[in-house]
Amino acid sequence: MITEDTRKLVDCPCGCGRDIPKISGSVENGNSKTNFYAYLMDEGDGPNLWLMLQSGPWFEDGLDCAIVVRSVRDEDGLTAYLKGQRASPWKDIEIPELKFLTREEVMAQEGGKAWVFRVHDEITHHHREISRFMWPDA
Repeated sequence: MITEDTRKLVDCPCGCGRDIPKISGSVENGNSKTNFYAYLMDEGDGPNLWLMLQSGPWFEDGLDCAIVVRSVRDEDGLTAYLKGQRASPWKDIEIPELKFLTREEVMAQEGGKAWVFRVHDEITHHHREISRFMWPDA
C-alpha cells in the first residue's frame, strides 16, 4: 500500500530555476515500511525521477539506510540506476541517523538490489502522479 504524506512545488535542485513536484510518502508490504522522497524532473531528456528510499538498518551500526535511484524514460521504457548520494538532489543532506548507501553497498547485500527495484517498481507503477509523470502517454 502506498501512502502520500506531502506534495509540494520546490525549486529544482539542478539550479535551473523551475518549480518541480517533490513528493514524500511510504510503501507498506506486510511488516515492512519504506519511506520515499521523490523529485519529478525533466532535465531536457524527458521525464526522469529521482527517488530516495529510506529503510531500516542494514548494518550493525543501527542507522536507517537511504538508497538513491534515478529513473529515466527511453525508447525501451523505464531504466533505473542506483546512484550515490553525491550525484543526487540529496548531495548536501547530512542526517546523523541516516546512512546513504553506495551502489556497491546495495549490490553486496543479499537481496538488496531485488528489494530496491521491487519497491521502486511499486512506486513508479502505483503512485498515481509518479506513474502519470513517467508514462504520460499511458
